[in-house]
Amino acid sequence: MAKVLKLVWEEVRREQETIPAGFSYHLTQPDQEAFVAAYWEVLAQSAKQHHSEVTVECFEPALVFETFSRPREGSEIWEEVSQDILTELQSGKNGVRIYT
Repeated sequence: MAKVLKLVWEEVRREQETIPAGFSYHLTQPDQEAFVAAYWEVLAQSAKQHHSEVTVECFEPALVFETFSRPREGSEIWEEVSQDILTELQSGKNGVRIYT
């Protein structure tokens, strides 16, 4: 078994309540950063479709969405994963998100 970087995600609700929203696995720190950046980009583009004043550069999800997911601060750990997860990560993906 190989160790990969695990990042815990949380769902934020308008009332600022947070609940667990799964986790993601990444081979490297740069992979994790690219995965998270791509997530924020998709979320910002979605917001822009509904709110023309939203810009990707100055996007604040809590002002647009009732609920959204985000990485939980300080949640990065190295963890052993199954061969299936490792194979998926090695196929060129920046990460694999697992919803719980």
